[in-house]
Amino acid sequence: MMPQSKRSMVRFDISGHPRVVLMVWPSYRTRHTEPEDPTVTPPSEPARLKLYDEARTVFSEQAADTLMESLPPLPFPDVATKADLHATKADLEHQIEHLRSELQVGLAGLRTELKDEMHTGFARVDANLRTQLYWMIGTMITLFGVLAALMVTGA
Repeated sequence: MMPQSKRSMVRFDISGHPRVVLMVWPSYRTRHTEPEDPTVTPPSEPARLKLYDEARTVFSEQAADTLMESLPPLPFPDVATKADLHATKADLEHQIEHLRSELQVGLAGLRTELKDEMHTGFARVDANLRTQLYWMIGTMITLFGVLAALMVTGA
């Protein structure tokens, strides 16, 4: 077994195959279940480059590339977890449901206003037609009266 040092990142499993063990950041589960520790900062780009160079000396270049590709390039608080996505989805569903209910209330109010306006408008049209009809009947009666008077006088 290889002697362990603070810089060693390789451990061997039971069959003797090398296995990469990195503790660059605290464990993923620890990082997201405990309160955020302001003293823990993600490695800078020079630190990541140094890690890559050391991984290339221990592994092949392809394995070092794979290792660096599997590490997130941003701090863990910026990485969304499934729980974050589920919480965001639940929040969005709640907001959509709230907007849907507001829209239904607004549309119901609009329907009521439209019905009232239509009722008022039809009532006005009805009143205007009734007034016009009365004037026409009055005018026709007057006209028939004038014609009857003219016929009687023989003019």
